[in-house]
Amino acid sequence: MRNSKNGVIKAAIRIIIVALLFSAILLGIVFLVFKDEIDQAISYTDLISLDKGNNKPVDTTIDETTKRIINYPEYGAEYARIRIDKIDKDLPVYFGDDLTTLKKGVGHSSRKLLSR
Repeated sequence: MRNSKNGVIKAAIRIIIVALLFSAILLGIVFLVFKDEIDQAISYTDLISLDKGNNKPVDTTIDETTKRIINYPEYGAEYARIRIDKIDKDLPVYFGDDLTTLKKGVGHSSRKLLSR
């Protein structure tokens, strides 16, 4: 009886491992096939904004409990300032992480960038 119980457990573990490997391979194939579409969808989310058409500071709302920005400014727009007293710096914060934005000041991005 003990051998049959061990055999069932080993078979279940093999099935779980095969299922995990199959899932990883399937997700990898989906990512390879739809990589451009996924990157494009992510870049569109960076462009979502409640204020369009100007690069003036945008009135953003921060949820104090989660410390997250509720409404994002337009990509490339200044929406905050950061002051570092120890090195006597007062810098603008821009929503975006491209080179043009980073040349103007501190950049902020809402996504992890895999490739561009």
